[in-house]
Amino acid sequence: MLLSDFDGWWLDTRCGCGRSTQIPIRMLLREWRRETDIGQIARRLRCRGCGARPASTELVDDIQAGAKGYAGGGPVQRIKV
Repeated sequence: MLLSDFDGWWLDTRCGCGRSTQIPIRMLLREWRRETDIGQIARRLRCRGCGARPASTELVDDIQAGAKGYAGGGPVQRIKV
């Protein structure tokens, strides 16, 4: 899975300590080559709170659709990384 294949998506990470972060792929495209495998990036991620690797990392097509109280859009697509 290449970064360029998921422009407009988000990387949703959740740590065992309870912290979660959503990173726009567009932001990653500014710092990484388009041909970079997303798994390579995911292996380098660390929690800002505890320093551990995320317990889960998923690609999400619409980060707002999963937000509490958000009433728009269709079903959210999630791909485990």
